[in-house]
Amino acid sequence: MWFVTHYPMPNESLNRLQENLVRIVTADGGAFEKAYGRTARHFLDQLPVLFPVLRRATFDLALPSEARRLMALGVLYVAEPDDYMSEAQFGPRSMLDDCFVIFSAFARARSIAGDEFIARHARVPGTYEELCALADNVSALVKHLPSKVHEQLDTYLS
Repeated sequence: MWFVTHYPMPNESLNRLQENLVRIVTADGGAFEKAYGRTARHFLDQLPVLFPVLRRATFDLALPSEARRLMALGVLYVAEPDDYMSEAQFGPRSMLDDCFVIFSAFARARSIAGDEFIARHARVPGTYEELCALADNVSALVKHLPSKVHEQLDTYLS
């Protein structure tokens, strides 16, 4: 109990991360779309929308543990700045792997748990269907990923 009392987790740390995601998405100056195209940009635009859905669903004990694990992996990957396409090396373009991981994790979790159970964590009406359509098309991002990074991401999610 000493640890909890003296070293608490900062309040709202994941909320701040979500706010930073919105800032990153809106402040890239078009570099992401120039590098990867309009379709990839749509994934990036929806990343801050999907992040809280998976974050909340991770704690839904009614969902199968494998689906929760996949969603937690997606959230953790997005939260880590030093991932396989680090921000330091790739700049604004570095969010491509984050988009691939979180949408892939979402697609896989949906196939395990079903939409009716995950959808209840989407709090903005109409967005869940759009997120599902993107997840169903996540393979569109693969052509932009370096092959070694794609292999690493597949291993990460398996």
